[in-house]
Amino acid sequence: MCPNSAYLSGEKAELSFDVHHFEFLFEFCLVGDFECFVMPDAESPMIVSMHVQSGFCIYHVLAYEQYRTAIHTYSGKNIMQRFFDHIFEEVNVINNILSYNVP
Repeated sequence: MCPNSAYLSGEKAELSFDVHHFEFLFEFCLVGDFECFVMPDAESPMIVSMHVQSGFCIYHVLAYEQYRTAIHTYSGKNIMQRFFDHIFEEVNVINNILSYNVP
């Protein structure tokens, strides 16, 4: 999908388009970002070959303001376990919200 206009300078950077029939809207979306650092290979210290996770953040993006939550960040040990624990917590919250049958 190509943008119609892009203004990518300063604090008011903006990307917009008007071909809305290409959109696939979701009620809820989790956006995650991992932070990693690179380490040299033990056998060849001149080659940087390992990405080691140092933390992550997850943001719960949705259209309904009443269900918005703060950005969840974590830095420490067992990063992947903590990441998946948080994902499954979010899944339970989203399932509970979507299970309401309200007119």
